[in-house]
Amino acid sequence: MNIAVVIPCHNHAHFLAGAVASVVGQTYHDWELIIVDDGSTDHTQQVATQLIARFAGRPIRLISQANRGQGASRNAGIAASAAPFILTLDADDLIAAPFLERTLAALESDPQLGFVTTNVRFFGAEATTWSGGEPSRERMRYDCRMVMAVLFRRSAWAEADGFLEQRARQGYEDWDFWLRLIERGYRGRLVPQELVWYRRSTSSALTQATPNDLRFRAHLIDDHQALYAAGFRIWASAVLRGWEQQRLWSRTLWYSQYLVLIARHAPRELPKALARPAFKALGPHAQQHARALARALGLSRTT
Repeated sequence: MNIAVVIPCHNHAHFLAGAVASVVGQTYHDWELIIVDDGSTDHTQQVATQLIARFAGRPIRLISQANRGQGASRNAGIAASAAPFILTLDADDLIAAPFLERTLAALESDPQLGFVTTNVRFFGAEATTWSGGEPSRERMRYDCRMVMAVLFRRSAWAEADGFLEQRARQGYEDWDFWLRLIERGYRGRLVPQELVWYRRSTSSALTQATPNDLRFRAHLIDDHQALYAAGFRIWASAVLRGWEQQRLWSRTLWYSQYLVLIARHAPRELPKALARPAFKALGPHAQQHARALARALGLSRTT
């Protein structure tokens, strides 16, 4: 098989059928699908078994493991396949029918490309469209410009030692992975079409990680020091040393220092960095209106 689609699933049995059906409906057919049941306590195994029977003849299989988290689940599914191209699809998301065909064509067009992303349609608690723009080295250093449904090379995954498996940083492990690829010289590309349907909710891993955004950013900078100026590295070290003090004034100071660094080294990112705390404090419905307002005012096309 040319593409392995890996769907980690932890207690998302009620969404799993939709994700699987979106893979089965692809216009590109040389794929295999690996569902990784990550220690679910709902009826994930039963639903997965039923789906395998429903789509008999399609290359779909189930792997079960004790609960280890998103990064470990993705790594386990990828390790179970020899396919040269990988898509990791969250169990509550969907891909449009031409996703595999169009992202693979882009990836195969340039051997220096390590990953290909697309524009996104949000659904669920927020209904709008979104694009992170081109996932360049410069832009990816300061924000993750992609959702998880990205096609990438298995060889790049192996070279980067896979996804981070630390539970304490769950929700940012995908951003860490893209930075690992970028560090190793791989480039990304955007297919500017809405080919991913991303479910927005108030209980996602990313939403739950938001209160720790500064600390997670400090970890990313500390882990990928070659991508950042010295000022960022010094800032990250101070944040990681002092985070457990739990002092509001310290975090306010760190955030202010981060803004100064952004203004100095990436001034185009400053408006988004300034707005981020207020934006993240909003619920999905309010974020939808905030995105619309930003576009109407010409402040951003990709926020």
